[in-house]
Amino acid sequence: MTILPAVWDVLSAATARSAGATHLFLSGAAVNNVHGYPDRGLLDTEDFARIVRQITTATELPIMVDAEAGFGGLPKFGRLLDELSSAGCNAIMIEDQDEAGATKTVGLEQRLCDPQVMVDRIAFIRRHFGDQFQILARTDYLLHMDFEESLQRLAAYDEAGADWVVPVFAPSKESLQEAAVRFPGRLMVLAASPPVNGAMKYVTRWEDMQEIQPVAVQVTGEYRNVVPPLQEAYQQALDGRWTTLFENRPDPVWFDEMLGLNRPLMEG
Repeated sequence: MTILPAVWDVLSAATARSAGATHLFLSGAAVNNVHGYPDRGLLDTEDFARIVRQITTATELPIMVDAEAGFGGLPKFGRLLDELSSAGCNAIMIEDQDEAGATKTVGLEQRLCDPQVMVDRIAFIRRHFGDQFQILARTDYLLHMDFEESLQRLAAYDEAGADWVVPVFAPSKESLQEAAVRFPGRLMVLAASPPVNGAMKYVTRWEDMQEIQPVAVQVTGEYRNVVPPLQEAYQQALDGRWTTLFENRPDPVWFDEMLGLNRPLMEG
């Protein structure tokens, strides 16, 4: 089972590596959030490629990149893949939305693209890049969609050439077990804590993983999980409660030393 911690910059990636991670996942939501944007794919392909290059250079770990819905039409998608390839990425996640964030746009009807659009995206990757990229095909299970429909979508993406598949909002452990039977050795599970946007009725536990046995687990929660402790630390500082910030803490060390960012090329 491959564990893919969601990261958004060099520091978060190095933190995951220091905890023992051997693979990483660049979260589109987290990257947009830390740049001051909502999760709507508002950053450019160059932005993502730059962040990927920084992470792969610093950590030397393989990374899967959230390619959203391709950042536009197929020509722009091709440019994104060129950029990611040159940055050291060989695995991507693509999702079956018309455009990034289409399932979470406030005030608009939640929608997914026609399954054939997603099939065409996968065929485009294989035609122009061969097996250069591992493809994780994601479908966003919406609250009004029957889970069986999401499995039918994933079956079409699997047949089109996806390496892995992931149903994002599984309603129960039993539904994930059903997916594991349909896609043996190709199912990835999303392990989110806390439940994302209240949409996840079921949060996968580690014990469940042993039964489902997915090929990979994406550990998310992303930038959202960093905010509460930061808020508390800032509040303590603003209130003058300085001592509680540093009580029972080890002597501070430089982050690059603690997280193992020192490399011979960068010394001196």
